[in-house]
Amino acid sequence: MTPVSTCLGTPNRRIWFCGNRIRCRAPLAGVLDGSVSFPAVPKQKALFYALPAQYLQLGLSTADGQDVIAVQHDGNRVIYTCYTPRPDDPAADAYNLSAPETRIRDRGEPVDLAVFEDTEVDLSKHPEAILR
Repeated sequence: MTPVSTCLGTPNRRIWFCGNRIRCRAPLAGVLDGSVSFPAVPKQKALFYALPAQYLQLGLSTADGQDVIAVQHDGNRVIYTCYTPRPDDPAADAYNLSAPETRIRDRGEPVDLAVFEDTEVDLSKHPEAILR
């Protein structure tokens, strides 16, 4: 058993940060007062990679912690829209979804992506992906 001294959050949630993204894990079954121990939980590591923009698709996660929610191809440019999900705060999540960020890249330009625990699409094994 390992004391939960590195846990961030409340007794009901484990929270960790990656860039500007907050991610929540399953509720804990105890109180974080320093006297309770929990089984060691393996740290979730994000996998970072780059992929040419023409391969972007819905469900990817950017390296700065945003989810790709729209992709358009316009000639030699790729226009993709992303937002920062907040599963710990439904109001903030709704606000972030209502004010997404649009980014534009040339088709062959590398886009920094990541695979997090809740990433829907993992293209890190794509033949043109470059692990970071």
